[in-house]
Amino acid sequence: MKVLITSGIFPPDIGGPATYAINLCRELRRLGCEVRIITYGNGITAEGVLAVKRNQNILSRYIKFFLLAWRLSPWADIVYTLDLMSAGLPAAMAAKIRKKKVIFRTGGDFLWEKAMQKGWTDRPLLQYYERLQKTRNLAEAIYRRLCTWVLNRMDLVVFSTPLQADIYKKVYNLSPLKIKLIPNASTSRFVQEASDEFRDYLVFAGRLIKLKNLERLIGAVAELGDKGIKLVIFGQGPEKDNLQRLIKELNAEAYILLKNSIEHEKLINIIVGSKFVVLPSLTEISPNLALECLSMSKPIVLTNQTGLRKELIGELITFDPLSLEDLKKSIEYLLDPAHLSEYAAKMKQLKIEEWGWDKIAAEHINIFKNLLDGKNFIDQSAV
Repeated sequence: MKVLITSGIFPPDIGGPATYAINLCRELRRLGCEVRIITYGNGITAEGVLAVKRNQNILSRYIKFFLLAWRLSPWADIVYTLDLMSAGLPAAMAAKIRKKKVIFRTGGDFLWEKAMQKGWTDRPLLQYYERLQKTRNLAEAIYRRLCTWVLNRMDLVVFSTPLQADIYKKVYNLSPLKIKLIPNASTSRFVQEASDEFRDYLVFAGRLIKLKNLERLIGAVAELGDKGIKLVIFGQGPEKDNLQRLIKELNAEAYILLKNSIEHEKLINIIVGSKFVVLPSLTEISPNLALECLSMSKPIVLTNQTGLRKELIGELITFDPLSLEDLKKSIEYLLDPAHLSEYAAKMKQLKIEEWGWDKIAAEHINIFKNLLDGKNFIDQSAV
């Protein structure tokens, strides 16, 4: 089987779609599939990957991405996109003209992220969509119609959690026949080498965008500065300069560090050797990093707005992402060595469903074959 994957990002960029693209590609190839990838980026030399440079205007990027998808679509049996707009729109248009099946896998949420960056909202995902029905913002309404148009031209939409599937059925009129649920990758337990480089630090890693709620995290840590707390943030994104400026304004440069993205394996080693991980996002739909922390029994402080299983969330230390005080209290609680040790021991007892990349790839091949055979999907776990 020949699979064309399109993604807005790809390693060395960090983020869910990049991680998903490289791991799914590796496992599909191991199972005998031929895989090619189209993405955005500079200096990417991975096998079978074609990249459109980012440093050009949006129209030029989209046209070049469309032309690559147009060229490669006749080769592919399936076009699989990990992005709705920047990669999904041009890829879907090319594939549909070529009469190819197209599948979209959700990771983040395009409209919510766009609204956050534009300053149209500062609410978590569910609250945003509850308000969206009454919006008077013309640009926002146009984006919503565009998202609806693109989504309903996909042959199948893969979700990692019922949380987002439920939203898309209601807001975008997505048919249950087009829904499939495949959880994010997780392993029951794994052990990784610990790095001492940031031994006494709290760690965050991800895209530096507004929905990650990093201003509140920096503010909370700054208020706890007299307790010897230290924080390191790994990532790239449009909010980087603003975050660096905030750290300087709070006179926190000595104990809050802003670092570039790093290789995933090195990041995991740093996390293992760190104090604990904080994910302060306004919403984490299905957080890869949280799942990895669970697999390593690494203590994590997590937003209470997440698509993880309710019984799992109930065992974790979570907080209201709109409350700096709640975030600060959660962090301060784990600064006590006894509390941190007790929490780490508790995490070792948590039951984690096994979804390795081999299982995820095998599930993808199954849905690819079913789609090509003309079978409909009703995923009861997502309906």
